Amino acid sequence: MRRAILMLAFLVLSVGFFGCASTRHVQTEANEGEYRRMMEMQKHQQQAMAAVDEESARNTPEPSAQERELRGDNALRKGNEALAFMHYQKAIAKDPKRSTVRYKLGMLYLKQAQTFEAQKQFEEILKSEPESTLALDGLGRVCLAQDQGGKARAYFEQALAIDPGLWQAQAFIGSSYDQEHNYAAAIDAYQKAIAINSTSAMLYNNLGMSYLLKNQDRDAAEAFVKALKMEPENRRVYNNLGIALCRLGKFDAALEAFTKAGDRASAYNNLGCFYLQTKRYAEAVESFEQAIKAKPSYYAKAHANLKQARAALEKEEAP
Repeated sequence: MRRAILMLAFLVLSVGFFGCASTRHVQTEANEGEYRRMMEMQKHQQQAMAAVDEESARNTPEPSAQERELRGDNALRKGNEALAFMHYQKAIAKDPKRSTVRYKLGMLYLKQAQTFEAQKQFEEILKSEPESTLALDGLGRVCLAQDQGGKARAYFEQALAIDPGLWQAQAFIGSSYDQEHNYAAAIDAYQKAIAINSTSAMLYNNLGMSYLLKNQDRDAAEAFVKALKMEPENRRVYNNLGIALCRLGKFDAALEAFTKAGDRASAYNNLGCFYLQTKRYAEAVESFEQAIKAKPSYYAKAHANLKQARAALEKEEAP
């Protein structure tokens, strides 16, 4: 669910060989991250309550809905989502038809994976503003978060019919097709988004991911290179480029891309994982040894991979 909410962050290919991490391990890290996020939210909520109590204690005049919205925006810029949420709620209480606040509330709910509450805010906007592209876009995101790709596309297409320049809506259509493993349709959607906004590294990265998933590795590499021209320091794109180059057999270039994504040790480890997955065991052993040599502290991470590669190589060479 959350991967749809976070679509506009750069996508990273979820394949077994990258880092040689198991699905179980990745899921555990995600759960731990969610726990930390919830604890942080609780801390912010306590801070927000304290701020509201202090405001009440000063017996100052009740701010207008506009002022509440501005205070919410300021809290959001500072990363205090809980305080922003409270200001937005108070703004809505004073002016229920304030659609800009409802949209911001909906997006906060969506970020917290409270899709039902987000949906209510966006639907409320449409009651008074039936052609609100913000509300339509929001409802599309809600459906995407619920893995309802068809419904999501219907909302995004409504928004695009009103404003054809909404490149993010077009990008979300691509994401919905990616969810359904319809990579050809996803590629077409991302290309349409790029036709609207040709300066977004994210769009080229997502296009590259769809090409990669469709096994069009050369096209994928070209898309990642275009993304890097716009954001030359983006490590995630370098990771994806490294995978594409591995699949094209350009291992020296892949090693360089992986190095720019991290360091030499992690680059050799990633290359070794690719070799391991593609049963090139001798090259895998050499790569893992190079990872450990480049950074002895990397031994703990690379040792298990090296052990696995050596065992596979011995089995392959056995008479």
